[in-house]
Amino acid sequence: MVYLLNPIENLRSYINTRPPLVIFMISVSAVAIGFLTIGYFFKIKEIKSPELTEDWNTFLLRFNELDFCVSENETIKHAAEASQPPPKPCGDQRPAGQ
Repeated sequence: MVYLLNPIENLRSYINTRPPLVIFMISVSAVAIGFLTIGYFFKIKEIKSPELTEDWNTFLLRFNELDFCVSENETIKHAAEASQPPPKPCGDQRPAGQ
């Protein structure tokens, strides 16, 4: 009779005696809520078909307009600096033959 009169205490003892099952049920509930949310989103939002050639053409045209800044290769830069003679001091700016 005591168990029927106090449902909050029953829930507390259930959580204390079966924590893996409680964690599993919370996880399954979270996944179910996530799937329902994604399903609702796809129901209200119109999704374009990825097989349309217009979408690919638009993507390729926009991708073609992008300018990528490619940094200089550090290995080639250091090799080029090593093969050149060291720079002259600031005060000596005359050509080598003079």
